[in-house]
Amino acid sequence: GSEMCIRDRINKSEISIFHEILRNFEQAFPRKGIALDQIFLRLKEIIEKVNVPIILALDEIDKVEDINSVLYKISRSKEILGKEILAILISNSRDFLTKIEERVKSSLALEEIEFKKYSLSEIIDIVKERIKLAFKDVEFESASILLIASNCYKNNSDIRVALRILKEIAREIIEKDLKIVKAENVK
Repeated sequence: GSEMCIRDRINKSEISIFHEILRNFEQAFPRKGIALDQIFLRLKEIIEKVNVPIILALDEIDKVEDINSVLYKISRSKEILGKEILAILISNSRDFLTKIEERVKSSLALEEIEFKKYSLSEIIDIVKERIKLAFKDVEFESASILLIASNCYKNNSDIRVALRILKEIAREIIEKDLKIVKAENVK
């Protein structure tokens, strides 16, 4: 496909990010010992054949070591690779933009979108929806749903907390053959 998400927790350096982009197109490309120039050459060859827009989502962009170099090359992708790359930069850090040099910011033409934290009510709705999708034959008492949502809300409204709790509950449902999830099942 033409869209890809690069997890910067794993790919922190400039070369590892562009290498991962290349591996999205060509799985057999060697993992080590390849210079950035060679990666760009191979990427350019592949991209010339692809007649679709390329969308790159960089998750946790604030963790990238060579952030200015990476973003500058992305902003110059038309010149470097022969095709423009649309980049979506994702960060949990409010001040990550302060790490980006002005010349890079201006060449990227950034548009900032802030996602507000979920309210407790929204989290409850999300948890209920996940339960409906994942637990067809299991009933959740309202106290257990509220406890899951409260734990999530207390952890900066990070919905991944609720998903981890639901995953643990799923294990317990299987192990104990539960039909009803009560507050004491929520850990």
